[in-house]
Amino acid sequence: MPRIGPDTLAIGCMRLSTEPGRDEALAIATLHAALDAGVTLLDTADAYCLHQGEAGHGERLIAKALAAWAGDRARVQVATKGGLTRPGGRWEADGRGRHLRAACEASLRALGADRLALYQLHAPDPRTPLATSVRALAALQREGLVERIGVCNVTFGQLREVADVAEVAAVQVELSPWSFEPLPSGILEWCVDHGVALLAHRPLGGPGGRGRQAGDATLRSVAARPGASPAEVVRAWLRSLAPVVVPLPGPTTPAHARSAVRAARLVLTPEDAVELDARFSAGALARRPRAERRP
Repeated sequence: MPRIGPDTLAIGCMRLSTEPGRDEALAIATLHAALDAGVTLLDTADAYCLHQGEAGHGERLIAKALAAWAGDRARVQVATKGGLTRPGGRWEADGRGRHLRAACEASLRALGADRLALYQLHAPDPRTPLATSVRALAALQREGLVERIGVCNVTFGQLREVADVAEVAAVQVELSPWSFEPLPSGILEWCVDHGVALLAHRPLGGPGGRGRQAGDATLRSVAARPGASPAEVVRAWLRSLAPVVVPLPGPTTPAHARSAVRAARLVLTPEDAVELDARFSAGALARRPRAERRP
């Protein structure tokens, strides 16, 4: 499988399985629209479901969509996660080695795969040493069940701890113009230095993001020049921060899926980047030479 890099077009698939009013036919149509438009990475998790009784819903949905898709499935990577459970619809961490092994094996069955392209620890478990969880992922990798491993929702300190235990191919954290902790904390810098993909979930700011985008004069101004939407500009700006940044928008309709791909191909002009960095200071911070950021 190719490494996740600047040319990777990705979407997150959580909402296709966690929305109370989810629609399977619409979800599959959304996945097909994304794949037809050029998406090569689908990010899911065994915990993308409504409750623990249907764990693996998101993975089974993707397997069904891929089986019905007429395109070249060999170019599509599926990244999934283990380490969260959904008792009663809640989100509870379980980073024990035996749980991760069982979750990995269940994910393989749900996806109908012999090996997982990327298997990620969904979140650190406060009751289990992080090193223990990561060693469990590394063991699955050595056994050939997993090609590459990654971690999600970690702090910079936790990331450094992970790096002492195993080699990771991806770090998934929240990153948007309104939530940019990975930039000042050093996570983005570390990913750049080590050639590790930074998968940015909630790139549009989560539930309140649409209103913030629509009400932002700078986003509207920049979007008007290439005839794009503010959301497309946000995703293009995130990609411009560093070649390792791969936004994970979560489309729920075919139109939103096609928009996500347009954003991945939108190239900001230097003037656009300067204007956006002035509006969102995180951009200027990410682009500032290291010696100026950390003298």
